[in-house]
Amino acid sequence: MRGADGRAESWSLAGGTPARQARGGAGFAAPGAALGEGEWVLAAGDRTALAYLSTDGLKERARAALPAPVGAGLAVLGSGHGAAIVVALTDGRLATVRDGDARP
Repeated sequence: MRGADGRAESWSLAGGTPARQARGGAGFAAPGAALGEGEWVLAAGDRTALAYLSTDGLKERARAALPAPVGAGLAVLGSGHGAAIVVALTDGRLATVRDGDARP
């Protein structure tokens, strides 16, 4: 994430120098994680949902609503589209989200 608007960016090292690979839309927040090859999951800017982004252009493909805002973090259990995501919520609960819970 970059800046107050929560713009998603992808960076790599090219010969030891940081190089931006892609810049996506705004409206995201930390925490986030890679789901596997080609996809990330990030907290929405208001933290009330998880957003699934393709690393190809960082375009959002789906969102999964949460019962409370994202708190301290999240963990991905597995990889790819079937991976379960455990999310710590601000009210102390844990939520489990799978890709099938997300809607375009």
